[in-house]
Amino acid sequence: RPRRNGSVAAGAEDISAEVAEFALMKPHPCTLGDVVSCLEPWRAAKFLASEMPIRFAERIRWIESVPKWEEIPELVVVYNIHLRTFRALRSVDRRPTLDAFTAVVKRAVDDQHEVVRLMAEAMHKLCERGPEFGPAFVDEFLDGFLLNRFGSNVLMSQYLALANKTHGPTGIIDPRCDAAEVCRQAARDVQDVCEEYTAHRPIVKVETHSTLGKDKGVPRFTYIPGALRYIMCELLKNSCRATVEACADERELKDRPINVVVCADEHNVAICTSD
Repeated sequence: RPRRNGSVAAGAEDISAEVAEFALMKPHPCTLGDVVSCLEPWRAAKFLASEMPIRFAERIRWIESVPKWEEIPELVVVYNIHLRTFRALRSVDRRPTLDAFTAVVKRAVDDQHEVVRLMAEAMHKLCERGPEFGPAFVDEFLDGFLLNRFGSNVLMSQYLALANKTHGPTGIIDPRCDAAEVCRQAARDVQDVCEEYTAHRPIVKVETHSTLGKDKGVPRFTYIPGALRYIMCELLKNSCRATVEACADERELKDRPINVVVCADEHNVAICTSD
């Protein structure tokens, strides 16, 4: 038994040293072009196997940078999730098939479902410690942590789409993403949530403008619809909440629509939201 405990301690030290090594590396910025260049599952897996440990190690180190983080249960849970994923990514083999690697990636994505909620609760508890953990600290910490998480989830979801063939040949990337339709879907989702929680349903208007005749006024571009939908939902949640709080009654609510304008030219697509 003592020998086994020593082995466990040595194993913990080894994984801690490995996390420290990878945390010193910097995540590689990825463009859509980079992702599209890795449409073969084996190629995408090779990239994930080298990139994801860096990103997970960075988040582990961010948690460890919080003073007395071990005293916040939600941070401990998130820390253990990331440590388990890091260890699995470092130990799984991609030969002779990708099955084991795919299973690890799927669990990594599934384990992330509760992380945003847990981090929000953890930050709330941190704020109660004193002014040094005020809004400025929380905003900076969550911006970096959640942006890292979001990018990682997109890359892992792309790999799963390619490996499981659940989407088209480009995975979760749509070469002709209809930006306006994605905005309309996001608007309906947020309106439903707003109505459920506040009994009010703000009006959201989506309009399009394009200088390209060939798209017939429907701007399309290569993008990830799921990512765009997530971004628009977050923006529209803020707009709907602000609009409901600013209006005294339903008549005023109808007179204050939230406007989403999607514009495009030959090189760019821009989305502007105003309330």
